[in-house]
Amino acid sequence: GVRLSVGPAARPRHEFLAERSRRRSAPLFELFDASAAAFLERHGVQPRRPQDEEPPPWYHAWDLDEAKAVARRAGRPLWVEFTSDGCEWCKRYAWLNHRDAEVTALLRRFTLVKIQRDLDPGQSADALGLDGVPCNAAFDVAGEVRYTAFGWVAPAAHAERLKEALRKASPR
Repeated sequence: GVRLSVGPAARPRHEFLAERSRRRSAPLFELFDASAAAFLERHGVQPRRPQDEEPPPWYHAWDLDEAKAVARRAGRPLWVEFTSDGCEWCKRYAWLNHRDAEVTALLRRFTLVKIQRDLDPGQSADALGLDGVPCNAAFDVAGEVRYTAFGWVAPAAHAERLKEALRKASPR
């Protein structure tokens, strides 16, 4: 006869999504590292900006409802980065911007969540009127969208976006 056994409990979905993201980013990060000097010069990125040794942790959510629940529990404004597996510029945020010391200091003031647009069953970004990737949205602690941004920008410009988002999403 056939014997069935119960295997180990499945990993939580957010852990699976985080691991999936790391696996898909690693090969691109190697290519980015190899061409870093030319990329930084071409895009006007200051190569000597201070770096953060420990980028802030991101929660990988299935959809916006899950992201808002995570932020509600944390009691902080929410910063959502909508990404896609095939988006090179989304990976550039993680490779360059999420290592920048000024950017990471600002990011740490939010609950940070990534949502894969191609996996989101409710198409949360579309519901917010956000088209394409990468795109970001900031929400206040009540879960109301207060700021949106489209496309990759260099770390200094990203820091300015985050400052504006914090002004709009933080309690007064």
